Amino acid sequence: MVIDSPMIPSPFISQFLETIPGYGTEFQVEYELISPLNMVVEGDSGKPQEDPAIRLRRMRTEMMAGKGPDIFLCDCASSALWQTDDGEPYCEPTFNYPEQAMRNNIFLPLDEYIEKAEHMEWDKLNPKVMAAGSYNGRQYILPLKYHLNVSCFDPAAVDPELAGEYTALPTMEYTLNPQAAYTDLLSYFGQPADYDKDVPSFTEEELLDLALSGLETARKRRDGYFDELLNASNNGFGGGPVGQYIFWRANPDGLPAYTMTPAATQDGGVTAAVSCYAAVNVNTKHPDEAFKVLDCLLSKDTQQRAYITNSVSGIPVYDGLCSPDTPLGMDSKWWLNEDNYESFCGIKDQISAVRFYTLLDREAAFTLGRAYLAEDATEESVKAAAHKAYTTMQMMLAES
Repeated sequence: MVIDSPMIPSPFISQFLETIPGYGTEFQVEYELISPLNMVVEGDSGKPQEDPAIRLRRMRTEMMAGKGPDIFLCDCASSALWQTDDGEPYCEPTFNYPEQAMRNNIFLPLDEYIEKAEHMEWDKLNPKVMAAGSYNGRQYILPLKYHLNVSCFDPAAVDPELAGEYTALPTMEYTLNPQAAYTDLLSYFGQPADYDKDVPSFTEEELLDLALSGLETARKRRDGYFDELLNASNNGFGGGPVGQYIFWRANPDGLPAYTMTPAATQDGGVTAAVSCYAAVNVNTKHPDEAFKVLDCLLSKDTQQRAYITNSVSGIPVYDGLCSPDTPLGMDSKWWLNEDNYESFCGIKDQISAVRFYTLLDREAAFTLGRAYLAEDATEESVKAAAHKAYTTMQMMLAES
């Protein structure tokens, strides 16, 4: 099993594997961490024994030769969007475009195994999110966690009209916190790529309009236009992916009953972005044993309590979690109070598109986001960045 995540260290994996029935007696799982943060290092340099990019290329060559790991566990949000202190990409994802990987027959179809699953409850997993891992009616990828980008405000603490204006902006989350580790800029377009044609699903003009909206919002934020929201006391306003990362300093029971509004797509829908997923190599010689691991990863208990899943950002695909009766985590638990949980469930029902984080998101954040957030940004500089980003995205998809 290969684990591609800076958030999942070795002890979390070992703890999880020991909970799988038959592990250590009927079968054994060797695992490898391929994120620079967790790879085995040599000497005092702190650098991995093997360059992560070289390791990935070698693994892909092995897979083309009919070999490679049996199981993939991928935190596609962190691997696509994290950056180093120098502002460079942190690492390369195992699969730059998971949707494209499905079309290229890299993963094993899992339908017959899902029918015989012993631990996951397929009808309890969010059907819209799980469908993102299917192609031509067959399930190849099992999403584990996903992001829903929302704003939450207490109408008794802030001006509802101002909060509504801010929420309506397609670049809301990123301009609220320019240092955010995860940005959903491209969620504005729903599914940002047409993987059957290997082209963006939006035009360069639409991307420029998105960037110019970000420029206007960033200027307003710097000029203090949104200070009432951003400085609201008693957690009166917040925004970003739903989860403990929005209100991590707060006791969920002490939070107000929020008006919770999703960041809308250009056609008024709501996009969910898969942040973590698992799949099985089509070349595996051990499909039954490999699926046992995935079966337990999708169980209610693992989704709710295990460190291996709760260390990764996002909401579990197992519906019904995150309420006061079903908090996430083992030691440091997190949940939504009853009012906010009800609001969140209403937003889940509005999901109209589901996608995976990819290198397109990296390009949007590193080229486009940085351009419109720059202190000296102008319409011309943002236009140039939008052209560069769009041209790069076209090239990346054509080569995928």
